[in-house]
Amino acid sequence: MATKKKTALTAASLLQKMTFRHERVQVPELGDDAEIIVREMSVNKLLEYQVTNFNQVTGQPLAEHPFQWMMSLLVCCMVDEDGNSIATQDDVPALMAHLPMSVVDRLTEVAKRLNRMEERALAAEKNDKGQPDQAAGDQVSDRSA
Repeated sequence: MATKKKTALTAASLLQKMTFRHERVQVPELGDDAEIIVREMSVNKLLEYQVTNFNQVTGQPLAEHPFQWMMSLLVCCMVDEDGNSIATQDDVPALMAHLPMSVVDRLTEVAKRLNRMEERALAAEKNDKGQPDQAAGDQVSDRSA
């Protein structure tokens, strides 16, 4: 019996199979059937978000208040049916001026969940305190010493 040889994935085959997690979020504030697609960020979008909002040396926020980085996050995550961004970083001030806070809160919650931002923040906090991090793959034993 011949065994089938496994073939390694190529970049082209990987890109054809790649999908991003996403959710359609109902936004009745914008119309009866209005919804916005919030998608997990690509590496490029994550870099755009980080460079736009955080000092690359210190990691400190560049924005004066958290609503700016929240809106910037949404710009990196909101897409149309074809996966194209529906806004740019240049649109952040206008979006901040016109989107109701209830919409921003709802969309931000989904964007943070899809991009595992809460998990990463918790993992970073645990690492700062010297605790093992299960999300990063550290092993934690429940055996008594």
